[in-house]
Amino acid sequence: MKIFLLMIMSNLAIGAHFPEGNEKQDGNPYFITRLFKTIDETHSIVTTVDLRKEDKRNEGNANISLRRNVSRFVQYGFEADLNYGHRHDNDWQQNTSTGNWSWKKSSENIDFGSSLFLKLRRDISIKEKLFTGSVNLKTHNNWTKTLLTLKPELILTYHHFDAGAHKYNIYFKNSYYIPLNYSSKDIYISWYYLGWMFNYSKQVKPFAFIAYKDQTWTKSKDFKRAHPDENYELSSKFSYLGVGFNYYF
Repeated sequence: MKIFLLMIMSNLAIGAHFPEGNEKQDGNPYFITRLFKTIDETHSIVTTVDLRKEDKRNEGNANISLRRNVSRFVQYGFEADLNYGHRHDNDWQQNTSTGNWSWKKSSENIDFGSSLFLKLRRDISIKEKLFTGSVNLKTHNNWTKTLLTLKPELILTYHHFDAGAHKYNIYFKNSYYIPLNYSSKDIYISWYYLGWMFNYSKQVKPFAFIAYKDQTWTKSKDFKRAHPDENYELSSKFSYLGVGFNYYF
C-alpha cells in the first residue's frame, strides 16, 4: 500500500510543473463599442473598447487610432492600445519560495502597446449584390512585455439594400497573430467572426456576432530554465456571443 501511495505521489510531483490540460468553453459574453470621429476629408479618429470573458478570466481592451484615407480603397494609420487581463506564455511561473507552479493572475496584467497598419479594400459586385473585401496588415508592439506580432486580417462584407436604402451588413472576419519574438508556433492566435450590422441611422449602427478563438500556449521562460529538456503545448478554444454598436460623430 505504501509503495502504491509513493508511486501516486511521485507521478503527481513529476507532472506538477506542467500546466493543466486544454481549455474549452462555449458561449462566452463579448461586448464591443466603437466611436468614429471625422476630422476632415482624409483624417479620422476611431476609439474602440471591448470586454469579454474567457472561462474565469475577464479581458478588456481600449485603443485609439488616427487614420488617413489615401483613397476610398487605401487607408493607413497609427494605433495605441491598453489591454487588461491578457494571459501570456511567460505567465506560467514557479514560486521561488515554495517551488510550486501556477499561472500568474491575469488580473495583474496591464499591457500598453502600439501598432502601424495598412488597410486595402475593394468593392465587388456579383449579380447586382454588393460585397466589400478588405485586407488589414498590422504590426503590433506590446511595450510592456516586449512582444512583437504581425496581425493580418481578412474581411468580407455583404451590403444589403432595399429600395435604394442601405439596410444592413453581414460580415465575416478572420485574423491571425503571428509571433516574431515569442512562442514556438507560427500562428499564436486565430480569430473568426461572423456578424450582422443594422444601419439604424447615419450615427448609430448596432451589431451582433458570434466569434471563435483558438490560442496555443508554449513553454514559459521559467519552464525553459527549470526543465530545458521537457516541453508542453496546450490550447485554449473559446466561442463567444457578442453585441455592440458603432457611433459616428
